[in-house]
Amino acid sequence: MVWVPVLIPSGAVVAAFDFTVAGDPVDDVIVCGIGTNNLFSIQAKFVPTNGISASRLIDVSGWAGTTNEIFFGVMGGTSTNCTVQVENIRFYSLQPPRLGVQVASGSVILTWPSSSGGYAVECTPTLAGANWQTITNAPSVSGSVYAMTNAVSEGSMFYRLRKQ
Repeated sequence: MVWVPVLIPSGAVVAAFDFTVAGDPVDDVIVCGIGTNNLFSIQAKFVPTNGISASRLIDVSGWAGTTNEIFFGVMGGTSTNCTVQVENIRFYSLQPPRLGVQVASGSVILTWPSSSGGYAVECTPTLAGANWQTITNAPSVSGSVYAMTNAVSEGSMFYRLRKQ
C-alpha cells in the first residue's frame, strides 16, 4: 500500500486514474481509497497484466478543495508476486447548466438542459444587494430541456439556476 497526499481541486466531482498490473495476481484485489473509504476495487485477475487500464469514475465530491491521503495498493490475495503502478490521476468537474431566457407574448420562457436535474430557478429585480427568490412554478420537460414560463414583470428581472 502507498498513501499519496493529493490536493483535490475545489469543484472536483469525480476522479480517475490509470494503472498497470504486473506479475501473477492470483486472488489479489487492486484498491484505491481516501482515509477509511474504499472508493475503487477490482479483482486483479480480471485486469490484463502489463498493460495500462483505466479506473472507473470515482466520486470525490465530498473531499473537493481539501488535501487528502489517497491510498493505492494490492490487497487480500495470497500472491506475493503482484504489483500495481498508478499514474495519471485526474479530476473532473461539471459545468453548471446554462439558463436560456426568452420573452414571448408577455411571458418569460426559461429553459435549461433536462440532464441537469435538482436545480431551482431564482429571480431578483436588482443585482445590487440581490434578494434571490425561488420561482415556485413547476418546470415541464420538452424534449431535452426543462421549460418554465413566468409572467413579465415591470422593470428589470434577473434569473439564475441554483443547485438544490
